[in-house]
Amino acid sequence: MNQVVQRVDQHGPHRARFLIRSDVDLRISLGLARRHSILSDVSELDRSSIVTMLSELGTNILKYAREGTLQLERLERAGAVQIKVVAEDQGPGIQNIDRAMEDMYSASGTLGLGLPSVRRMSDHFSIENTHQGLRVVAEKFVKVQTNPLATSRLAFQMSELIGVQGGTNGGFEYAVGRKGFGGSRFVGDLALMLPANDEWLLAIIDATGHGETAFKTASSAAMVIADYTTEALELIITQVHESLYLTEGVALGLVRINEQTGRFVYAAVGNTRAELVGAKAWHGVSIPGIVGQRLGKPMLQEGRLQRGDLLFLSTDGIDEFKVSSTLTKHRVTGLRESARRVLTQYSTQNDDACCLMVRGVE
Repeated sequence: MNQVVQRVDQHGPHRARFLIRSDVDLRISLGLARRHSILSDVSELDRSSIVTMLSELGTNILKYAREGTLQLERLERAGAVQIKVVAEDQGPGIQNIDRAMEDMYSASGTLGLGLPSVRRMSDHFSIENTHQGLRVVAEKFVKVQTNPLATSRLAFQMSELIGVQGGTNGGFEYAVGRKGFGGSRFVGDLALMLPANDEWLLAIIDATGHGETAFKTASSAAMVIADYTTEALELIITQVHESLYLTEGVALGLVRINEQTGRFVYAAVGNTRAELVGAKAWHGVSIPGIVGQRLGKPMLQEGRLQRGDLLFLSTDGIDEFKVSSTLTKHRVTGLRESARRVLTQYSTQNDDACCLMVRGVE
């Protein structure tokens, strides 16, 4: 790791340059770029676009030139913020640039989506053969958040408090319980309930480890989720995965539920759980992995939350076997009291813990 990081030249807060010689270099560079001060106040959507551009250009360098550089620069003019990405290599260049910019064309026989996709994401794009190799410049105007945390405030209204809280969101009653390992004020387990048009997006997040680092990792995941509430669950998981490069990662469960019908879709990675208690029992299945480290293809599962049913999401800090036998009685009691009991009676002593309980109401 240190050897690779030494290949990164930091040129102050407005410019960074990354030397790309291997897939490892590229992966680390993408993580560093995402967290660089250049992009610190850029919206998550634009940040993801910039990182995608870097990824495509870096992959192109490795495929055709084997070595090159990526440069990230921030330009501010007349109140507008523009991010400039420059890719340079000492490879053979491109014989027919016009043809190379056609969709699906590839000199190596692959899909050839790289350069055309970068051009589509850019506001200004140029490509040229130089006496040294190939030079690509892509510039994009980005949306800047004056207070990034404030724009994601809704994501944290359910996750900041340690203890129990609850209420009603639309046609659903909810309660969330949360506590830290050893009484820590930094809790790496979070629960979210976010509006998404006529639906709600539920999330349960369990960052690897404990303490402040785990809390920051979980919070980063929550911010990404808050920026992608209306997207497909697979895309949200992928965006969180890409945003958590160079972290220990998280386990993540997501539910998108329709407020009118109660029908929902569930996808999860890692050690979180979901269970429906009601007229028709349902148990969610989480695929192995750690979002930010190892990610397979999420498996989508469907169910329906009817009036009076209870949907229960939790991290592995809640004892799965002990709590399962009591969920039926919690279905008919007050949710805040139920969450408090779950947290005090069924949370483990050696981990952070969080649960989210949602019940359908008229």
